[in-house]
Amino acid sequence: MLEDRLEKVRADREAGRVHVMRGGKRLLGTRHNLDKAQLTETEWRQRWEAGRWFLQADGESGKAFGNETIRITPEGEVSIRLPAPCADLANAKHGRYVLAAQVRFAHRGQEWADRVEANRAVAYRILPRARLRSLGGTPIDTGRGRWYVDAS
Repeated sequence: MLEDRLEKVRADREAGRVHVMRGGKRLLGTRHNLDKAQLTETEWRQRWEAGRWFLQADGESGKAFGNETIRITPEGEVSIRLPAPCADLANAKHGRYVLAAQVRFAHRGQEWADRVEANRAVAYRILPRARLRSLGGTPIDTGRGRWYVDAS
């Protein structure tokens, strides 16, 4: 699978196609047609920037709560292990930063809880609402400033 992806990337590069981010072509087209999209340049910029903001970490079986980098406890507490140069920004032990908000998984939440409690691998993506909604093709809502966590 990875070799197939590499082959496609090499072909795109040789053809002069550059992929900056998922949805980037559509957002760039919107930028050139702000009136038609009924957006200001500032609103468009918010969408563009939100499209590139995310944090993700693959899961690791045997690690506490199934992920060493992004950790979510069964109670919904989210913490992120900071890289060594940022460790002084940690607000918890062991170079971790605990987020102020808690999360819950309404869809397949029990399945997630079973994996977390057994320390089985869980991959997470943390992304702003605008990014999440842009992947689904629905209108973007950057005004709320919400962030969401996907677990898989």
